[in-house]
Amino acid sequence: MQVLNRWDKEQLVIKLHQEGKTIRTIASVAHLSFSDIGSIIRRIDGQDDKTKDVKNKSKDTQALYLF
Repeated sequence: MQVLNRWDKEQLVIKLHQEGKTIRTIASVAHLSFSDIGSIIRRIDGQDDKTKDVKNKSKDTQALYLF
């Protein structure tokens, strides 16, 4: 049995996602949680931009994004 490091697991998630596998299938193969898989998928799909709607937020919220 081969032990995969974090980078290898991310590559496996990306490969399985591109093949059209479901998150449940990816989780059972890669032994990762749904939230970890979701964050990897959002990052590769370009949806993980946390500063996307900062201009529509209050000044206090905008200041927090600077930190």
